Amino acid sequence: MPKKRHNLRHELVPTLVRLQFRSLAHSRRQQLATAIGRLYNLRCAADYVPTEQVDQKESRLALGLMENAYRCLGA
Repeated sequence: MPKKRHNLRHELVPTLVRLQFRSLAHSRRQQLATAIGRLYNLRCAADYVPTEQVDQKESRLALGLMENAYRCLGA
C-alpha cells in the first residue's frame, strides 16, 4: 500500500483486478475490471459533479454493472 494510505486509490482497482485476480479467467477479469471502472465513474459523477443528475437510467445501469460484477465473481 502507498505510504500514509490504508487502501489503494479507487481508480486503481480495475488495473489491480486485471493484473492480480489470476483465479479468474482473463475474459472474466476484463469484464469485472470494466464494470468496476464504470461504477467508479458513475459514483464520482453522482458525488462530485453538482451538475450531473443521476436519474433512473443511470441507477439501472449501476444495478446492471453490479449484477455483472457479482456474476464475474461467481456469486
